[in-house]
Amino acid sequence: MPLIEEKFDQQKVDFLKRFLQREADKNRPRDYEIKVDGFHIVSRTDDVSEFDEYEQEIKDSTRNLSILIYDGPNTNRNTRYSFILNADNGSRTSTTLNGLGEIDQMIAQKMEEKEREYELNRMREKLKDVQAQLTEAEEYADVLQNRIKEMEDKRYTNAVSLGEVASVVLKGLVQQHVSKLPGGAALAGLLGAEAPANSSPATLPETSVSFERSNDDQPDEITRNRLSLIAQMQERFNEQQMIAVFTIMDVLANSPEKISSVLAHLGH
Repeated sequence: MPLIEEKFDQQKVDFLKRFLQREADKNRPRDYEIKVDGFHIVSRTDDVSEFDEYEQEIKDSTRNLSILIYDGPNTNRNTRYSFILNADNGSRTSTTLNGLGEIDQMIAQKMEEKEREYELNRMREKLKDVQAQLTEAEEYADVLQNRIKEMEDKRYTNAVSLGEVASVVLKGLVQQHVSKLPGGAALAGLLGAEAPANSSPATLPETSVSFERSNDDQPDEITRNRLSLIAQMQERFNEQQMIAVFTIMDVLANSPEKISSVLAHLGH
């Protein structure tokens, strides 16, 4: 039976425990027993959970810790590991102090390692939560950005249809018929339309010659009705009010179902 004898070393004792645990995990349990100063602390067993019971029996005067590991379940052959804690026969020596100090140090080190591992896992979980919140915020920002762009595009389109289109239509009609429209010059100035150069009435010399306008110079009936409507609007509304009226007309043209609601609101 081999005998390995050396100074007490907590790391080597822990190594023997890990060896027994690995063998048990692989379904190859090894019998062992532990003695302190020749007394059985852990009788022969393959239960690794009993291993640490020797720690309760370590005293200032303890001289020896022996761990026997058997070669198999049905044999007495074993390897004995003998750890010397105190060479003196009962007095507390530096060896004992060093041995017990190393045990306390190892316990403290293990507790510190577990604390660091717990803190690391907690920080990893917190990082995952922060990353998830960041991803959600970025997605929401993209949605808001797209919505803002849609609103800007829609506002630009509405501005063009309600303001510029109405103004261009009115200016075009006035420019074409400024000489035939009552109050046409004033309406042209109101809308910013330039009257044709030949729109001003020419000064005719006094003569007995008379003439009649050609029917080709007269606007058709539809155009006359439209110009008459514009003239009435020019008399009643200023520029801002006219644009507002055309804005309402544009909305109703796009949503004719709203006409009845508007009439009901006006009491008609």
